[in-house]
Amino acid sequence: MINRIYNLLMRHTALLDSTLKITHNMFVATSRGDINLVNFEADNRERLIKVLDKFQGEVDNMLGTLKADEITQEIVEVMKAWQFDINSWINEIDAIDNKSSELLEAQKLETTKEIATIFTSRQQFKGYNLNCTKK
Repeated sequence: MINRIYNLLMRHTALLDSTLKITHNMFVATSRGDINLVNFEADNRERLIKVLDKFQGEVDNMLGTLKADEITQEIVEVMKAWQFDINSWINEIDAIDNKSSELLEAQKLETTKEIATIFTSRQQFKGYNLNCTKK
């Protein structure tokens, strides 16, 4: 049982790293304005987070079934380190997501300005149809 918990923790940690890498890819795509890639990576990240949630649930269930004599100081230290890794991961993902959101908001404002400029230009020239002037 302990070995299975350790294996799940190792897989969970590897998935945390993969999810962080995908989040970095999302940020790079956001900074380039590649919204299709952002959406693709966001879907991949969402799938990985579901797998992470499943693994975490399995670990929690296994820990709940451990008997008092099976819980060693080593397990406690490993669980503390795992929890620290999860908290660090959450903070880093949150920081990157905030930066991405700021970039997306700036792109949204720029697009809104462009649309407003085009609309204003069309409104100004509305009625100036020089193709059908009377001679």
